[in-house]
Amino acid sequence: MSASSVIRPTRRVARPGIPISRVLVYLCSLLIVIWSVGPFLWQLSTSLQLDRDLIGDQPKLLPIPVCFDHFINIFVAKSFQRYIFNSLIVAGVSTLLCW
Repeated sequence: MSASSVIRPTRRVARPGIPISRVLVYLCSLLIVIWSVGPFLWQLSTSLQLDRDLIGDQPKLLPIPVCFDHFINIFVAKSFQRYIFNSLIVAGVSTLLCW
C-alpha cells in the first residue's frame, strides 16, 4: 500500500462566532423572562398611576406623574399590614406542622 492511497481524516476548521443553538437558547430564555416578569411590571406600573389614567382610553406603561395614593390607602386606611401578618402566621404554623 502506498502512502498516497491512505485516507486521512479531514480536519474541521472552526468557524468563528456563536453557534446558532446558543443564540436560540438565549432568545428563548429572554422570551420566558419577559413573559414571566411582564405582568409584575405592569402591576407595579398601574399601582403607581392616578385613577383617571387607569380608566383612560390609552394605557400607559410609565406612570407620569407617580402617585402613591393607592399604597397610602391600603396601608393606612385599610390596615392591610394586619392581613399580611395574619397570613405570615398561618403560613409559618402550617410549615412547622408539616415539617
